[in-house]
Amino acid sequence: MSDMSHDEIVASLEEVRSGNTDPERVSSLENFLIDLLMSSGKDAVGTLLLGLEGMRFSVAETPEETPVLVFRSDHSDNALIVEVFAVDDIASISITPEKGEVPELPAGHRWFYGVWDQLIGKNVADPLALPEPERTVYLIASFEADVMNGGLGQYLSNTDGKFVEDTVAALEHVCAPKAAGYLRKAATMKKQTESWDDLWERAGKRLSNLDSKYLNDHVEYIAMMTARHFGKDG
Repeated sequence: MSDMSHDEIVASLEEVRSGNTDPERVSSLENFLIDLLMSSGKDAVGTLLLGLEGMRFSVAETPEETPVLVFRSDHSDNALIVEVFAVDDIASISITPEKGEVPELPAGHRWFYGVWDQLIGKNVADPLALPEPERTVYLIASFEADVMNGGLGQYLSNTDGKFVEDTVAALEHVCAPKAAGYLRKAATMKKQTESWDDLWERAGKRLSNLDSKYLNDHVEYIAMMTARHFGKDG
């Protein structure tokens, strides 16, 4: 599991509330909370937030049927809202100020995920046939989405390992060697005679341990790195 100290968590939350946001620092906070959510569930995230001494949170009322837990900081002015969602293998964390405008994300970030959203809508059959930069965005964004949702095993299983080498090459091309290295290491766990689904079932614990190491070591902001590579960082 990625690691953050109490003071680092509070400082990152305060940055979001104030609008003076360092995208990489906030990304580290989101990765930390997502990792905790995936490994230990919504209650663990709630326990963490409710136990913070530098920023008090309480549970906000939500309709009984909703799968979202909402926490509100005790600030009288522009409180911080943390929404925690988890159903089956789908999980997400949203951290926003209660009032005022949410700080705008970097131009490169918006470009990367904007391209990804357009590609999802097209139901791409063969991402390798896409022109650049769509090809690289597709490979890297699909990798990131699966890994953050269910880990390296989920990515390899969902893609049937078809794009491993191409994705490794794309990550290295945009100067994200750590992500490329973890993907390569996960792929080498597969035995020659087994399927990618078999790998996930047989080596699930090893893959989960690798996921934790990846998240703990994940200092690469691959969306922005991809955008900068193609000159789209604004």
